[in-house]
Amino acid sequence: MKILVVENNPTVSKLLIHFFEMAGCEVQLAVDGLEALIKLDGGLPDIIVTDIIMPKISGDQLCRIIRSDKNFKDIFVVVHSSVLIEDSSRIFDLDADVYLAKGASQKYKEHVDIIIQQYKSGIRRNQTILGTEKLFKRDVTSELLLARRHSQTIFDNIADAVFELDGKGQIIQANKAAHKLFESDLKTLLSTNFLNYVSGLHHEEVKRWLEQLAGGGDENYQIGYDKPFIIGGEQVTMKMVALNENDDIFVIVIIQVVTSQKKVEERLATTLMELDAVMQAIDYGILFLDKDLNARLFNRAFLQMWDVSQEQIDEKKTLRELMFLKKELDVHEIPPEKVERYLEKRISRIKRGSMGPVILKRKGGKVFEFHCIELPDKGRLLTFYDVTTLKNARDELAATLEEVQDLAHRDPLTKLANLRFAKDRLYTSIEVAARHNEMLALLFLDLDGFKTVNDTHGHEKGDEVLVEVAARLVEHTRAADTIARIGGDEFVVVLTGVKERKDVDLVASKLVNVINEPYRIGEHTAHLGVSIGIAMYPDDGANDKDLLAKADRAMYAIKAAGKNGFAYAS
Repeated sequence: MKILVVENNPTVSKLLIHFFEMAGCEVQLAVDGLEALIKLDGGLPDIIVTDIIMPKISGDQLCRIIRSDKNFKDIFVVVHSSVLIEDSSRIFDLDADVYLAKGASQKYKEHVDIIIQQYKSGIRRNQTILGTEKLFKRDVTSELLLARRHSQTIFDNIADAVFELDGKGQIIQANKAAHKLFESDLKTLLSTNFLNYVSGLHHEEVKRWLEQLAGGGDENYQIGYDKPFIIGGEQVTMKMVALNENDDIFVIVIIQVVTSQKKVEERLATTLMELDAVMQAIDYGILFLDKDLNARLFNRAFLQMWDVSQEQIDEKKTLRELMFLKKELDVHEIPPEKVERYLEKRISRIKRGSMGPVILKRKGGKVFEFHCIELPDKGRLLTFYDVTTLKNARDELAATLEEVQDLAHRDPLTKLANLRFAKDRLYTSIEVAARHNEMLALLFLDLDGFKTVNDTHGHEKGDEVLVEVAARLVEHTRAADTIARIGGDEFVVVLTGVKERKDVDLVASKLVNVINEPYRIGEHTAHLGVSIGIAMYPDDGANDKDLLAKADRAMYAIKAAGKNGFAYAS
């Protein structure tokens, strides 16, 4: 019978190995989950006996990996740990075959006998914790387990890909974002070296940095925003921080995908240099609350963002008290008379559970984006992103874009919107009308007699007439309406916020009349008519394509009926 003992306590491991060998078993030892996975790749044991709390890959992670891999499905898994009774409400999620609580050393022979007996009997997935006689729950251990789960929740829910490596670059931890970015499951990642995923010059730089750590080299390495590298087709930035714990070197790797930022930057680089500032990586603050909304855990970014001290939060301040720390909310852009209502609204929403994003405006111009995540123990995880730079840069960008993109959105002759921009505005107007349960009118205009003007006076004079037509349309419609030239002598008008059809009749009649007024062409006078087809939202269609098509048909119907007037699609 082959046994793999996964245990980092040398006394416990020696006892287990001794009693298993006395029972005639062939025993291997792994001091953590990572070493256990490596040994599993070399051959499968009949039984794995694993502790829970271990460095690198923990026992609970090892169990989940084993149960999710079809190659390991027949292994008999034993969880042998001193934290079982403190964590009994969750431990059965590991789906082990036997759960044994560590006790006095004289029990280890009894534990080995139980394991072998259970294995030979064929009993699997026995959701009972054995060996708890004379053992009692320890409050300190329970608190540590809770803090450990909180830390794991932070780790798993961070949007960036995060890895933990040993001093040689072997991956020993990876969060959900890392699995997605590398398109690999946890077991695959844990069986590889991080350097395998870094290519080109960055590969050599990272390799050299890892080699220098043991000699006391720089504790930080960073691939910045200006020169990202490629992982899985994504452009990413990377920061690596080395930690030395009991002469063991560990490395935390944080990878942020910046592909979308870079693509936007490339499209606008020639005219919008300030886009770099908008798309820089944003640090964020984290605050954990318990089920009563008392502060439990937080990071330094949170302290810096809200300018509070660790001592203040260590006093177990409630969320309400934290929000009052800075002189009765003088950090918020809220009038004093609305403070109490603001507090009640914020706290009530947080009590209801997950939400976000919510924008928080602070005095002095700071703007934060806030998210709330409900935790398994009914506590809350609050995250705060400083989006001040992004907001200010977007304001500047909007002003520049309006000028730069004018050529793409405007008709060069009349300065009206072009067909593409008109379709975008029509699409947006339909969404607004749907939300507010309002009507919308699309007017399709075709000039009558314009060809005669062109033939008689020339195209240059014809263009002058088109400019005058555009001016009359703008003068006799509202600023909120959209007027566009979509062809040679074709125009569209989008009327929003329509209450009654008679309002559209009034506008259409007015446009027919003003276009009918004479046009001065040098010493000559020209006369035009206009045929207008009208489609109504929602009666005639729920999208821009249907409305344009029906308005076009209505326009041809009025031309066939004698021109110079208007008609509805229905």
